[in-house]
Amino acid sequence: MGLAIYACDFEPIWQSSYSYFGQFRTALAEAAGIGHWDLTETNEYHLLGLWYQLPEEPLDIIFSHSDCDGFLLPFMCEALADRIEGLVSKLPEEFREGAGVFIEGLHRAFESGTLVEFA
Repeated sequence: MGLAIYACDFEPIWQSSYSYFGQFRTALAEAAGIGHWDLTETNEYHLLGLWYQLPEEPLDIIFSHSDCDGFLLPFMCEALADRIEGLVSKLPEEFREGAGVFIEGLHRAFESGTLVEFA
């Protein structure tokens, strides 16, 4: 059993172990030059994906998000996808394909106005 993140068409846009998703977040943080992702301040709302406005750093959306519960609102998906897209070339090769699928799913969710669900 592991993490699955679903977009509007119910196809997983991310599927891995929880530890691999943590490694992906670490790689994103390093590529962005912002240190380690688990130092991000969070609260009970951000753990579930409840943001009223975009954070200054869009990556904080998934850095502060629970691994196994919650969702991403459509307005967050586009900013997050765009931010990750700008970092793909800096990611280790092992994460690039998965990042591409994740980005594509985030864009689809934004365009269709649907939630992305962490399960």
